[in-house]
Amino acid sequence: MPEGDSVWRAARLLDGALAGRALDRADFRVPRLATTRLVGWRVLGAVSRGKHLLLRLLDPDPDLDPDPGLDSVPVLGLDPGAAAGSGSGSGSGSGSGSGSGSGSGSGSGSGSGAQPQAAVGGVGSEPGGVRPGRAYTLHSHLRMDGSWRTYPTGRRWTGGPGHHIRVALHTADVVAVGYHLHDLALVPTAREADLVGHLGPDLLAADFDAAEAVRRLAAHPDAPAADALRDQRLLAGIGNVYAAELLFRHGVPPTAPVRAVPDLPALVADARRLLLLNRDRPRRTTDAPAGAAGAAGAAGAAGAAGAAGAAGAAAAGANGRAGGRARRGEDLFVYGRRGRPCLRCGTPIRMGEQGGRVSYWCPRCQAG
Repeated sequence: MPEGDSVWRAARLLDGALAGRALDRADFRVPRLATTRLVGWRVLGAVSRGKHLLLRLLDPDPDLDPDPGLDSVPVLGLDPGAAAGSGSGSGSGSGSGSGSGSGSGSGSGSGSGAQPQAAVGGVGSEPGGVRPGRAYTLHSHLRMDGSWRTYPTGRRWTGGPGHHIRVALHTADVVAVGYHLHDLALVPTAREADLVGHLGPDLLAADFDAAEAVRRLAAHPDAPAADALRDQRLLAGIGNVYAAELLFRHGVPPTAPVRAVPDLPALVADARRLLLLNRDRPRRTTDAPAGAAGAAGAAGAAGAAGAAGAAGAAAAGANGRAGGRARRGEDLFVYGRRGRPCLRCGTPIRMGEQGGRVSYWCPRCQAG
């Protein structure tokens, strides 16, 4: 299940495979984009924004419209209302044998967590000579089952059945294939806000604003905590897995209101720390004690979150709930463990539907 960390890896996979290369062709297998022409377009790079993936492209011929209707529709190829949705899921994927990938599963690859630029351009800067209207962004959302795979040109694609493929981007030596992609859209880069402008602070962004994330959560005091954490408008990057695990680590029932969370800054700091810990790992874990995100991740978290985030991380380790270790061979405390004994107290883990999403919790450790 893709969440912020696995989408980060997918973006890094595409960035490493495609950045700087020209497209020989692009095969779109969604009706609205089927006739889009991207031959000769150069890939500037790929970034993630929460659970959204943005692949930035440079049109070599600004007088040749990739699609006659591009500027006459709000967002080319986007499902109506999809830009405002929060999405769901989390995970990472693996290319088997002849390729590598990231999406739903477990595998290699990774992506930049940088914030998208308001101006047109590549990753973090505007290329020389680029004018508005020449740079475009290919947007995709992995939701529950999507993935990106890369293969050497000429190798067999092994990521799934052909009818699951939504796009194949061909260069001279690499092919990037998107499986089960959702909300696939092509939009001028200057209009990326149409796609991701509704999102809250990105937990993996270099300039993550912890105070703003706390403010947005606190502005919904009566919202169930699990629903608030999964609301991408409040903070971006958390899905079902991290929501369940974070609330367990902090002893909060998923249905408890946000106002019942004893320390929101600690919860937000712990969320960022766990995503930083897992963004470079093919196998996600949430049982690490406070401070285990590694030197680079901890430095990034402290730098972005500031004093509030650092204090929250310290509190997470001191309150006796966040941190601790699961049993050997177990990477998650509650998610996917319905009916199995809690790794701390032995009480059977419960699962329930909440707001159309699934939640897992320990009724004893999260008694509130």
